[in-house]
Parts: sequence; C-alpha cells; structure tokens
Amino acid sequence: MFCVVYQWKVKSGKEDEFRDTWRIITEAIFSQHGSYGSRLHESDQGTWIAYAQWPDRAHWEHVEETLGVDLVRARQSECLLEKVEVLFTLTVTDDLFKPASPKLRVARPSDNIEDVVRFYVDGLGLQELSRFENHQGFDGVMIGSPDSAYHFEFTKCLGHSAGKAPSKDNLIVFYLPEKAVWEAAVSRMLSCGYEAVQSFNPYWDVQGKTFEDPDGYRVVLQNSQWPT
Repeated sequence: MFCVVYQWKVKSGKEDEFRDTWRIITEAIFSQHGSYGSRLHESDQGTWIAYAQWPDRAHWEHVEETLGVDLVRARQSECLLEKVEVLFTLTVTDDLFKPASPKLRVARPSDNIEDVVRFYVDGLGLQELSRFENHQGFDGVMIGSPDSAYHFEFTKCLGHSAGKAPSKDNLIVFYLPEKAVWEAAVSRMLSCGYEAVQSFNPYWDVQGKTFEDPDGYRVVLQNSQWPT
C-alpha cells in the first residue's frame, strides 16, 4: 500500500466550502482512479492535512485528469492561501489498521439522471457524493451517505438508451423500524410530489410504502426491523 500526506492552508471563513470541495474531489478520484480514499484532518496549527491511500505508487503517479471536477477545483483554489503541498509520500511496511469495511455499490443506467437525482436526493434525503462527465463515453452520479456502507451509481451511456425497469418488482428496500423516522421519510416523499403506489407483491404494502422512481424502479420504505 502507498500513502500520500497533503497539506492545505485555508482562508479564514472558507473552511466549510473547502471541506465540501475536498469531499467531492476525493469521491471522484476514488470512483475513477482506484484510490482507497482519504481522511481529512484539521491540525492544531490551523492547517488541513489529508492522508490518502492507494494500492501502490504507480496508481498515484499515473492518475489521469479527474473528470467532472474542474469547477470544483477552481472553487477550492479560491479557499486557499497557497497551493496544496505534498508533505510525504509513504510506502507502508507494517499495517495494523483494521481492514476497511466492505462497501456496496448499486449501479444501473438511466436516461433521466437529473430526474433520478431529484428522486433520491430531494425525495429520499440522500446526498449527491460526486459526478463525472464523458468518462469513456459515460456520464454518471454517485448518491448515498458518506457514512453508509452503500451508495448508488446512475450512469448514462452517450448514444444509448437505458430503457425502463424490466418489471414492477425491481425493488430497493429501506428498513426504518422507528415509526417517527418512517413517517418522516414517507412525508418527505409525498411533499416532494412522489405518490405511493401499490406494490406488485402485497407483502410490502402491509408495513411499508412503495414509491416509483422516474425510470420505473421502485423503492420501499418499510416500517419494520431488518429480519435476522
């Protein structure tokens, strides 16, 4: 494993914007170039330090241009007192960190990426993690929560049609056992203009509400515990 330590000096009052741009750029590098991710730290001296991990030095040295983040990089530059500094490049010799938890990516194509983003972000309350454009003929967006072990990837292949869901029983199920949390999630969907639909499998109508995204794929908000 290979690691790189970066340092930034951030203008006063620009800290939140810097952190936001760092997150977007880091997610894009992770999704496009095979990094192992990064951790951002604020030092006692007021500088910002990031520790990034890579499979090896070659991956880091041969990173091509990261697509879809030029404007974000420009925003980040406006937050800085001076350019980012590489403090150290490190080759791991002994590793006693606990291994990273497995991550799940649910990936599918879409002809309606912006409408899908509104459904999953505005309706379901997830976050847009990163975007890319014209990456080997694909546009895409990552949606999820930074602290969750899963995220969604929606892509559009230029010149090709993705079509609709193959059936009404293609489901993503979110288990929300607390009644108040479940009711708030359902209310959010309704307030965004997404009406509940009757589930193809009546099981999901007993304790849940089903919503159909713009591509015909369905999301169930289930008011019960995850079955063990």
